[in-house]
Amino acid sequence: MMSQRFPDYFDGILACSPGFKLPKAAIAEVWDTQAFAAVATDERITDPNGEPFLNKTFADEDLALVAGVVLSACDKLDGAEDGIIANFGGCTDALVRPKLEALACQGPKNASCLTAAQMSAIEKVYGGAKNSKGESLYAPWPWDAGIGGKLGAAYNPGWRIWKIGMFNAPGNSGINATLGAGAVSAIFTTPPTPVPSTGGAPVASLLAFNFDRDAPRIFAETAEFPKSAWDFMMASSTDLSAFKKHGGKLILTHGVSDPVFSIDDDIAWLNEVNKVNRGKASDFVRLFAIPGMNHCAGGPATDRFDAFTALVNWVEKKTPPDKIIATAGPGSPWPNRTRPLCPYPTYAKYTGSGSIEDAANFVCK
Repeated sequence: MMSQRFPDYFDGILACSPGFKLPKAAIAEVWDTQAFAAVATDERITDPNGEPFLNKTFADEDLALVAGVVLSACDKLDGAEDGIIANFGGCTDALVRPKLEALACQGPKNASCLTAAQMSAIEKVYGGAKNSKGESLYAPWPWDAGIGGKLGAAYNPGWRIWKIGMFNAPGNSGINATLGAGAVSAIFTTPPTPVPSTGGAPVASLLAFNFDRDAPRIFAETAEFPKSAWDFMMASSTDLSAFKKHGGKLILTHGVSDPVFSIDDDIAWLNEVNKVNRGKASDFVRLFAIPGMNHCAGGPATDRFDAFTALVNWVEKKTPPDKIIATAGPGSPWPNRTRPLCPYPTYAKYTGSGSIEDAANFVCK
């Protein structure tokens, strides 16, 4: 937003895990909540307030099944079967869905399969929010291993904390349902709708949301609220000409498994910025994806990196960042593993020799 509205304020800007279309991302939170609520309704699982119990819709083992399927379909696309889908752009529905469909239970639910309702929810969530005409209301989500569950000895709950909440929580605790309900009702739709923050009211309000009737309210204005939430919050202009003219440099970093802001939204924006700048956007803006990473950190990922120094070097030393070395933390399946984070659309490809734990054996291409 600073690069667009106040382009002369900074010579360099680092935007990490950006949610620059907040009103649309909030609509996606509602979409996800309704998708998971359908599972709870199908299984007749209710929380203490009598609302669909989102937390109980997927056990950790269920999410691990999905992560395993995605890895089996796409892990090798970057040249190394290492638990990281660096070439996430190549991890398409055509590769994932046949394997995902093989998870469908042929009889009663067990630890090795997903119910029809669970399958439908995953497909709806990853496909992105839509209205009844099938028109996209927010970006879809890339297939990636950071959906959750256990990978080896590591447990990464960051995806489920946002989407549905921890399985053993006493009530609905997913951030999409708690923070999301207040954000949609009070901030992102006009006029705001009073919704109690306790009891079953937050989830009930999200389940009552109609994507044809209510989603357009992010663009609405009234005499009392003369500026729409979209105009006020929108930070996705593709006109960065003033920032570019100022000599500004912009680095974005984003987890591929961010559960609240889709990196596909960043990519669509960046592609448009690139068109506006006749294929030269990388002269002043670059996006670095972190496969497996959840919102800001966590997940099966090399999520520890110094993007700020890369920005300083670009601004002060005129050295564009061709890669940023990242390290996996102690909570990952492979502590201390290193990888290069690459400017999109390049990705870290294994050279074919040397340890897969060492970034020196990967190149951005």
